[in-house]
Amino acid sequence: MASIGLSKSKLMAYRQCPRRLWLSVHEPDCAEEADATTAAFTIGHQVGAVARDLHVGGRLIAPEGPLSLALHETTQALQSAPRQPLFEATVAYKDLLVRADILKPVAKKWDLIEVKASTGVKDHYRDDVAIQTYAFQQAGVPIRHSVLQYINNAFVYPGKGCYHEVTSNGHVNSLFAQEDLTKDIASLLTAVPRWVQEAQTLLAGPMPPLTDHCEDPYPCPFLAWMPTLGHVLTPRRH
Repeated sequence: MASIGLSKSKLMAYRQCPRRLWLSVHEPDCAEEADATTAAFTIGHQVGAVARDLHVGGRLIAPEGPLSLALHETTQALQSAPRQPLFEATVAYKDLLVRADILKPVAKKWDLIEVKASTGVKDHYRDDVAIQTYAFQQAGVPIRHSVLQYINNAFVYPGKGCYHEVTSNGHVNSLFAQEDLTKDIASLLTAVPRWVQEAQTLLAGPMPPLTDHCEDPYPCPFLAWMPTLGHVLTPRRH
């Protein structure tokens, strides 16, 4: 069987539970997203849109169309002058595909910014940011800092669509807080290619056993089907 390309989300699924990744590739029709998960996706998209609005002059990469278009537009945008913030920049390295929420040009490099609709930094976010950073670096994009941007729970909405303001006394009132994870993920960057290799090997074999991570860090969309999937399944030959 030819190797199967892995998106960041699929590799993150593997990090949660090998069976979840296997089912997402070989039995995708079994997925059943919970209402809470769907709502979280909607909120995430809304938060991401606000984050993009705060980077004036940015460019959204191929919001519609095939993957090849996103890859082509990203290559062009990375080489364009003057440089501008890029939203959903897309790169592929070997069997790994990632899209970055925001790439911000800084000097001759880029800051990679991952936006989360959360009020803090969670452990699995580091894996998320490490996967993206690794792919961009291996694709030849120089990353200066890898940053997680999340909801500032001290933010006071002033109205009129304003999500970032500096008051007269110099106080910054912003919807977003952020943390530089560059040092935190340094050791993870060497682990990412191993994760990819392990995931590819897994996908070439039978369904792996169930783990105890059905709800952590995210509810598994295959949970309702688990009682009917106790027997051994093997990959479909596409």
